[in-house]
Amino acid sequence: MKYNELVEKLQDKVKVEDKVVNILGTEIKVKQYLPINDAIDFVQIAIQEAREGRELNQVKLDMYFQLYMVYFFSDIEFSDEDKADPYTTYDNLYKLGVIDKVITAVPKDQYNCLFNWFNQSVGAEIRSANSIVPAIDRWVDQLPKQMEQVGEIINNFDPAKYQNVVDFATAANGGRNINTNQPVEE
Repeated sequence: MKYNELVEKLQDKVKVEDKVVNILGTEIKVKQYLPINDAIDFVQIAIQEAREGRELNQVKLDMYFQLYMVYFFSDIEFSDEDKADPYTTYDNLYKLGVIDKVITAVPKDQYNCLFNWFNQSVGAEIRSANSIVPAIDRWVDQLPKQMEQVGEIINNFDPAKYQNVVDFATAANGGRNINTNQPVEE
């Protein structure tokens, strides 16, 4: 059987219907499956939002994971203004019991997959941040500027000033040659 035939044959028989939760008389639909592209976005965006410089803020990781469960799984429409202040939005959803109700309505296998992917990605970010790779990346980023400075030094090199420094060092060394790697013998 071909893939397309399989999907066509089973699609009408297997329905994944939203679950409806009731919060004080208000009904909210909760998806029972999150498409893989949305799951990838969920994990990546939540981690990105929790980043503070090169560090991940653990409180923000927890907050964004829970907030994005509501964003991605519920039928609640959030305005740009709501999303612009995620702390207030989170606090309100938490106090009203929305976060708990939505997460509870998500099938355990869906929740566990997202939670595991999220934690694995966070772990990978931490391992990467603690490796030599970021240091090398910073060095490579700074290299062009440093090479510009080296170029300026070379272009502005004055042999007469260099000779004055050599003469001073030789005099300070008791007239002995400073262009040697041999030990000083007294």
